[in-house]
Amino acid sequence: MDYNGSPSHMNVLRENIKDLIVFTDLDGTLLDHDTYSFDEAMPALNRLRKLGIPVIPTTSKTFAELEVLLQELDMMSPVIVENGGVIAIPISNDSPTSPQQHRIGDFNLSHTTVDYTSIIEVLKNIRAKYHLKFRGFNDMDVAEISEITGLNFEKAENAKKRLCSEPLIWVDSDKNLNKFENELKRYHLSMTQGGRFWHVMGEASKSKAMKEVVEIYQRKLGENLTVIALGDNANDISMLKSADIGVVIRRKDQSCLSFESGNKIYTSSLSGPAGWNAFFMHFLDNYPTS
Repeated sequence: MDYNGSPSHMNVLRENIKDLIVFTDLDGTLLDHDTYSFDEAMPALNRLRKLGIPVIPTTSKTFAELEVLLQELDMMSPVIVENGGVIAIPISNDSPTSPQQHRIGDFNLSHTTVDYTSIIEVLKNIRAKYHLKFRGFNDMDVAEISEITGLNFEKAENAKKRLCSEPLIWVDSDKNLNKFENELKRYHLSMTQGGRFWHVMGEASKSKAMKEVVEIYQRKLGENLTVIALGDNANDISMLKSADIGVVIRRKDQSCLSFESGNKIYTSSLSGPAGWNAFFMHFLDNYPTS
């Protein structure tokens, strides 16, 4: 369903738009797939900020990358990184820390899955056992990551600071990819496909982490929230399905995700941050804000 339909198509919302919370993928969604720019989304981001509606980046990127991005966006919000493997909550917004949390800068980080060192050890063992062909970030230096991703050296360095997931490029057969995935399951690891890489991680997902963050906000506010999620790739499907309103952002080649869901799913007409912006500008124009 395209979001450009009449406002009545969005009647899942409660009357007060301030009861919203937004979870958004980054690359190819809020950020341009090639340039990583969010400029085209700024009008909608500014409107959401003025309305006090939380926007939670939910991404395969690392926490180190998100610290920089939040500064660029002039935003201080919770973030979900490495496909749900880590939830980072600003100290000022957080309840007292628990033994499962640790502090980095102004954030408390909670790990929801196995650590990076354990993942790398498993990958090395599987590759040696079956002679599989793939290259992960652990196999690459910063210069190679920069070349593959288009990130500058500093951002590529932050992309290499992994906590609980490993992006990799698969250069083997589809048959061996199935074997690889089955072998990962033996170690309670999973694999999901993003915009550029396959991502190996523990038993985590964007949707599980999203639910935890929603619960934090609901405890703080004492009321239920309507959840909007936006994404463009397979690793976003669980999040889109779990939201009250899921928004599939069209890719630059005009292709888009297609999947069955019991909840409202809309598809943008425009790609990337332009599609992100157009959805919210239309959305906010047609719902009360007080």
